[in-house]
Amino acid sequence: MEEGEGDFQGFRLTERMDSAANQHIVKTLRDEVMKEHGGPEKCPFSSAELKDAAKRYYRSKRDDQVRAQKGKYAEHRHSVKRNGRQQQKLARRRKAYNLARDSWSEKSRTRAEETLHKDFMSSESSDSEVEGPKTFKVRKLAWESGKMTKIKESLDAVVPLRGSPRIPSRELSDRKVPEGTPEWAISKRYQNGRAPATDVSELRLELDSE
Repeated sequence: MEEGEGDFQGFRLTERMDSAANQHIVKTLRDEVMKEHGGPEKCPFSSAELKDAAKRYYRSKRDDQVRAQKGKYAEHRHSVKRNGRQQQKLARRRKAYNLARDSWSEKSRTRAEETLHKDFMSSESSDSEVEGPKTFKVRKLAWESGKMTKIKESLDAVVPLRGSPRIPSRELSDRKVPEGTPEWAISKRYQNGRAPATDVSELRLELDSE
């Protein structure tokens, strides 16, 4: 009975219940129910009861719509914040690279330049996005090689992170390998077709072996 359901022009949830359009719908529903029961005299529901039922239905649908919109808005806000943190991390590492590049070998410089892309930044999340996060959980990329991890750690040592503390999570990010990722940046396990690591302890064993 909400707006746009099937062929029935239902309640307009963006309007008040007492709007002309919604009151017309209430009257239409009341008349239809009474007609199905053989008229007002035979209908087991009074006009006031049918009106109250329609009002409760309208409120229920409107509340559902508000909750859905708030959920989408919150999800969008979280996504914007996550992307913002990744961009900040990328900017910090680019600054670090510019400071350290002259002292690095050509091979290290090439790998650092290939690493400096948003898709290669680790995932971060917080349980209190809306209220202002105090700490973030950092989830490493499951497919990331030890070589890429060492490049990132070297850059982070040049320009340390400021602001809210980051806590390594045992859970790894489920993000897939981006198209165009250099072979050296992908773990041997992943390249060999084996299932990627599922937690940090398993990933650490792979990093130590590379």
